Amino acid sequence: MLCGRLLNSKSATAAIILAAGDGSRFDGNTHKLLIEFQGKPLVVWAVEAASAADIEPLIIEIPDSEEADDNRDGRRDDRRNDKRDDKRYDKQKSPAKKFTPEPETNTKFQDIYIVMGATDLSEVLSSGLKKDTLEKTTFIQNDSWQSGQGCSLNIAVSCAKRDGHKSVVVGLADAPLVPSSAWAKVASTEGAIVTAAYDTKEKSGFRSPPVKLEDRVWEWLPLGGDEGARILMKKRPGLVVEAKCEGNPADIDTVADLENLKF
Repeated sequence: MLCGRLLNSKSATAAIILAAGDGSRFDGNTHKLLIEFQGKPLVVWAVEAASAADIEPLIIEIPDSEEADDNRDGRRDDRRNDKRDDKRYDKQKSPAKKFTPEPETNTKFQDIYIVMGATDLSEVLSSGLKKDTLEKTTFIQNDSWQSGQGCSLNIAVSCAKRDGHKSVVVGLADAPLVPSSAWAKVASTEGAIVTAAYDTKEKSGFRSPPVKLEDRVWEWLPLGGDEGARILMKKRPGLVVEAKCEGNPADIDTVADLENLKF
């Protein structure tokens, strides 16, 4: 496994792009992430969107009383208590003050982790990405990619943790029409688990990546299987916050998906 570099300064949020699968349902002449979509390789779209995300500083309300602080700390320490975890963000009756832990100006992701597996994407990304994006991109090879998306997510989260990040925003490499605004909105929304919610033809408020995960929920991530953040949202529904996003969350699994996908 290849991992990232150590950061000299604290960076709150990193981006993770899952790209390890073999794309077995796509019966084209090459791996689906290498096919050209609207003039550039499919995998490039997600990386560029994450790189361009303009993240707003979080403004968090903190109760201005010792009693409320003690209650919050107690909930944080007892992470395995579902009821307490689900209530962590309940409104406090005590007066609150606003605190901005991030820089007051908008920022970008300092690190983007791309998890590869069945196909080496480093060459196409090295030639297809802009220099500033490539400089903050770390390629992670998951040799156990057949274990499922959960395995890839855990490997990337481990790298983010090592590099000093406190939260990650996770997206899919085969969803080219998820815009940078969706990455930014999810990253800028307060919550232990924040998912993008889109209005699609089929459903209003359709939940789909990107998804933000704070470090306090990382220990609950599955070690393998085909579900990553999704299974965590099912098990901890009280911690999930929806961020209303523009864009098209459709992913490309088949040739028909590619032909039908439009801006």
